[in-house]
Amino acid sequence: MKYALRIKRHLTVYKGLPGDVYLLFAATVIGKAGSFVMPLLTLILTMKIGYTEAETGLIATIAFAAQMPFMMLGGRLGDKIGSRKVIILFQSLGALVYLGCAFLSPGAAMTVLIIAATCLIAVTMPALNALVAQVTPKDKVSNAYSLMYLGNNLGM
Repeated sequence: MKYALRIKRHLTVYKGLPGDVYLLFAATVIGKAGSFVMPLLTLILTMKIGYTEAETGLIATIAFAAQMPFMMLGGRLGDKIGSRKVIILFQSLGALVYLGCAFLSPGAAMTVLIIAATCLIAVTMPALNALVAQVTPKDKVSNAYSLMYLGNNLGM
């Protein structure tokens, strides 16, 4: 009981935030839950396709490195067309590409599509962070970013 009260006390900092922040929190948890795809990709590459651990490590490194320019693109696009549009467009595109992977047998095409989907989702990260600041009153911004950080951790 004492532990539950302590948790409740810690969660009160997230009370009173705008509804959009809670929606962004949910999107963050769901988006980060999708990050299980990279460990899954390494299993597919080694166990299903037959790549060596060195080849799999190289492909995973390339996949992670490929996300960096897409995040920078997301920041630019967020400034140009708006964070909400970037989030909706690229989360949807990424989800469709992931869905397409479900209909493929493990192979090079699936690997490329998984990497493409992670890059599309990466575009949305700067827009999510910018949108938090846009929809939150100045006195609650640190609480909102704290909630987003919690969402990152919960999703992972």
